[in-house]
Amino acid sequence: MRAAGAALLLAAASAAAGAEVERLDVRRDAPGVYRIELDARLRAAPAAVRAMILDPAHWPRVMPWLVELERLGAPRPGVRRMRTVLRGCVLFFCRDLRHVMDFRTPDPWTVEAHTVREGSDFRHGRTRWRILPEGAGTRLRMESELEPAFWVPPLIGPWVLRMKLRGMAEAVVRHMDGEDAGEDGESEEELP
Repeated sequence: MRAAGAALLLAAASAAAGAEVERLDVRRDAPGVYRIELDARLRAAPAAVRAMILDPAHWPRVMPWLVELERLGAPRPGVRRMRTVLRGCVLFFCRDLRHVMDFRTPDPWTVEAHTVREGSDFRHGRTRWRILPEGAGTRLRMESELEPAFWVPPLIGPWVLRMKLRGMAEAVVRHMDGEDAGEDGESEEELP
């Protein structure tokens, strides 16, 4: 399923003009736990990439499978809570997946998101983006770990889920590299 679209804004597509995915690894580390690691170079400036990750106004364009987006406030200083609903389909079976996440920025070029179990279709999740200037563009490094709380059929399910997660990561980077975050790349929204 497109479940981990919540790995949210993950990364980039090798098909993207100007975007170069140097590494994209999607694997199942333990039963039910999926890990995504991405290292990509984007044409977009670091400030624009940061804005696309932090400003929910960009998310519907970057993640076309996003069907609902709601800001839930700040559970504590420096943290923003967001709720998303993502639509994932495999063949003729479609499902809406709820994902509640707390976002924080430990430094200006690092963004972290942690799954909030209550209200999510995931038992566990964490994602970390490192946004690094490189030449005229950006190197984006992303690590994500997700554990769905829904049943994944044991024989074909893990393979299908890995392929969907890979496709989502590629689509997000493709959209990020083509997205215009504004002339200065600044986000309209900052974390509280």
